[in-house]
Amino acid sequence: MLLKVSINSFSYNKGIPVDESGNGGGFVFDCRAINNPNRYEKYKQLTGTDPEVIEFFKKEDEMQSFLNNVYAIVDQSVEKYLQRQFTNLMVSFGCTGGLHRSVYCAEMLARHLKKKFNILRYNFRHNEEYSPYPLTAKIEINGTCNLDCIMCLRKSLPNRDKEMSYLDFLTVLNNLPTIIEWSPHGYNEPMLHPLFFNYIEETNKRKIDLILVSNGTALNKENLDKLLALKPKLIRISVDGVGKKYEEIRKNSSWDRVYKNLRNLSRKTDNFSLYATIWSENIDQILHLVNLAWTLDCKISFTDITWKNDFQESKQENSIRENFSEIKIKEIKDQYLDNENINFSIGRNKKRKCTLPWSSVYVDVVGDVFPCTDTLNYKMGNLLEEKISEIYNNDKYRQFRKDSISGKNYECKNCLAWAPMKNV
Repeated sequence: MLLKVSINSFSYNKGIPVDESGNGGGFVFDCRAINNPNRYEKYKQLTGTDPEVIEFFKKEDEMQSFLNNVYAIVDQSVEKYLQRQFTNLMVSFGCTGGLHRSVYCAEMLARHLKKKFNILRYNFRHNEEYSPYPLTAKIEINGTCNLDCIMCLRKSLPNRDKEMSYLDFLTVLNNLPTIIEWSPHGYNEPMLHPLFFNYIEETNKRKIDLILVSNGTALNKENLDKLLALKPKLIRISVDGVGKKYEEIRKNSSWDRVYKNLRNLSRKTDNFSLYATIWSENIDQILHLVNLAWTLDCKISFTDITWKNDFQESKQENSIRENFSEIKIKEIKDQYLDNENINFSIGRNKKRKCTLPWSSVYVDVVGDVFPCTDTLNYKMGNLLEEKISEIYNNDKYRQFRKDSISGKNYECKNCLAWAPMKNV
């Protein structure tokens, strides 16, 4: 079980960030006693991740003394949390404007923790509008897929016949120097790309962890052996039913073929899970899928359809969260409360679960940049034509983050991971 450290910077003028983990809060460090670069004109338009500001703080003895004290306090808790198998720790740094001192301290703590504790996951949130660079990325290496799933909007999207060239892939990676984790999917089956394994080899060289999301059809014995040799962080297989129902949902598929691949996968590794999209069409498949996960000895997650784009079966009238009462949804979940290998995301959240606009990026097959795969009306730029520094904090991206918090973004407000909150 991994410990996730949420590292936040914030402006005291806008309040302390809310802890979404349910633990009630964490460390809050006040950086306002440290010399403020914002007092000097040449630093006013910069942030704590810019080289000029970094050099400024390196010359400030009080900053290093402050950070050494922070490291000592946080390290002690991290060690205890790991021993006791806790899963969440929150650390927040505050300053006046939330752009210089707090951002620098958050960045330095993340580097320190990653170096000292190589098993941590962490994420950033830098006030409500600004975030320095993404830590994770979905990079859609191809637009092709061998299935025609009845709830997928893939066929309505452009560039589905394209593949990202190796040169373009390198350009994208070079433009994302801060990511520590990536997934090669969007609206595609990544294992169909002829250079799929070459791309993983390249990201491994850069010490970027792989999360593979696949339909499992190409995961035969030969490909599985190649994949496992590259040591992915996690393999997640999308399965929305079993037997005939699976083939009805995932057209052009073969249940026997996929089941064979799943059984082989379960024999060779426990580093995988199942992911099921559930809506009115296949809600009767929950028990069958739970039994499948039990047979394979793996975890399974259930999620409601994404109906924001209103395509094929992904329509509002088919959504569980829109058409089932809270009591009915609770009844479904309560049947499996004692099984820690089963997770449901099918109802409305009371606490926000998404930090993607501040920590991640989705790059489609032609290099276009979006906050996530569900926000295709918000193209922010193109990584083959622009630098990430020009995209990630442009006016459009900053406004998107603010609107994501308030719910003004239609796609965000109707997402499973959204809930109103005071601060991000």
